[in-house]
Amino acid sequence: MNERYRVAQAAVQDRDPAMSDRATGLLIVAGLEAFVGLVAGWRAPITIGGFEELFKGFGAELPGLTRFILATRHGWWIFALAGVATAIWIANRQRTTRVERRRQVFAVIGFVVAFGIAYGLTVYGLYLPIFRLGAAV
Repeated sequence: MNERYRVAQAAVQDRDPAMSDRATGLLIVAGLEAFVGLVAGWRAPITIGGFEELFKGFGAELPGLTRFILATRHGWWIFALAGVATAIWIANRQRTTRVERRRQVFAVIGFVVAFGIAYGLTVYGLYLPIFRLGAAV
């Protein structure tokens, strides 16, 4: 056999069948989550502050959920931190085991679920006083 076509024994031993290459799709989704988290962390406090100014004009008692949202408006930076950390974690792992890949997928799905719940509760909590005012009129 020709010597230039032989595979080095070290290269063969270096490949672990339990390891797999990083999933590019997973990295793309994690990158999008990092971007969405950063935008939410930057934009949500400004938007929620606008709602607070609107509520001051109402002069009515606000529901507890709405008061909580107004008090924790900067909490959206948690999503920025989580999104960026997840994207860095996935980007830094060129090769992963099945267990680590499952953890990465769980982190990506967990971010989507947590962000969706937080977004839904925030929209509901911010519009709740407006709906109550409309029902009273």
